[in-house]
Amino acid sequence: MKQKYAVLFPGQGVQYPGMGETYYKKYNKVRNLYKQASEILGKNMEKICFESGDELLKETRNAQPAILLTSYAAYISLIEEIEYKPQIMMGHSLGEISALLASEVLSFEDALKLIQVRANAMYEATQLNKGAMCAVMTKDIRMIELACEESRKSGNYVVPANYNEKSQTVISGTEDAILNMMQYFQEKNIASVQLNVQGAFHSDLMQFAYEPVLQQARKLTFHQGSVDVISNVGGNFYSEISDYPVNLSKQIVSPVWWEQGMEKIKNLGISNVVDIGPGNTIANIARRQTGFSSILSETENHQELIQFFTKSNNLSFIKKCLAIAVCTPNKNKNSQEYQEHVVSPYQKLVEFKKIIAEENRSLTSDEKEHLIKWIDEVLTYKKVSKEEKNEKMKEILMMR
Repeated sequence: MKQKYAVLFPGQGVQYPGMGETYYKKYNKVRNLYKQASEILGKNMEKICFESGDELLKETRNAQPAILLTSYAAYISLIEEIEYKPQIMMGHSLGEISALLASEVLSFEDALKLIQVRANAMYEATQLNKGAMCAVMTKDIRMIELACEESRKSGNYVVPANYNEKSQTVISGTEDAILNMMQYFQEKNIASVQLNVQGAFHSDLMQFAYEPVLQQARKLTFHQGSVDVISNVGGNFYSEISDYPVNLSKQIVSPVWWEQGMEKIKNLGISNVVDIGPGNTIANIARRQTGFSSILSETENHQELIQFFTKSNNLSFIKKCLAIAVCTPNKNKNSQEYQEHVVSPYQKLVEFKKIIAEENRSLTSDEKEHLIKWIDEVLTYKKVSKEEKNEKMKEILMMR
């Protein structure tokens, strides 16, 4: 049985010099992605991601396309290894565009065009309206909201921007307002941390970016995706294609309802979530929530993540082969053929299954191909009909 899982993509603030270089060196597909991205965006993405310093990479117009590209590179690298997709995707802020790209709602080119307009427009907005953000660590969300209201009454603009989890809410506002709020929370013995971003994202200070993103989104072609995506706006699933341009632009000036989206994932019975993209911020937020049996970060351990999925899948693959071999009725009257091509290989496969379980490893491609050939041989020598054989082989090949 394949592990059900949800993929989570991070937003701005997780960038760091050298991010994504591991995937770039290992996978040809990823190298081609960076080449295409550099051509589409008109800037050297390898240099920006792998050679830039913190300050240059922190700039919104560089950070957003770099994070999108790194996240997508990490995603396709994982899928190439485990060979099956998640059931749900969700992205934090710009990570939502990563999710729409990975779910095939947007093409690679369209996702890059949208993120370029978004990043440039938001960069301009930060130049027009200087701002900042900070994460506040308390479960008293109403207290945060009331404190923001009082600050606005005194002329200092600040609003809740990200409802990340029950014990963490991010606020967004002018630089002075954020510093004043951090002082206010310190006096109340409430921890707060300023974020590594250049503006007051998800607030009215980003209004300048709203219209350019909406107009660009309306020029793009949105498809019916291969995986369901949860929107930051309200924490609900996208249901209509017409929702995409509206939500993606509205998201810029509205709060991210992350916790609500995570609750939806839990309520659907999906207990494995994977943070795919730079850093492990999203994984750490998920770890502080309850109801998930596995919180995995692609960045923390690529190979361990692959093993997590392939281990149980490969054992299921072997079990399926054994089940077909046992349960398919035998129509061959030649006992010698049956013993040689069915019974004897079956006994070897039972031993092989024990070895794989004990070694706690994945099947190699050659081993899988060998099992497929063996099942084909079993069905041939059990003399099943062509139709039945095709149906059984289809079951196996779908699990490969």
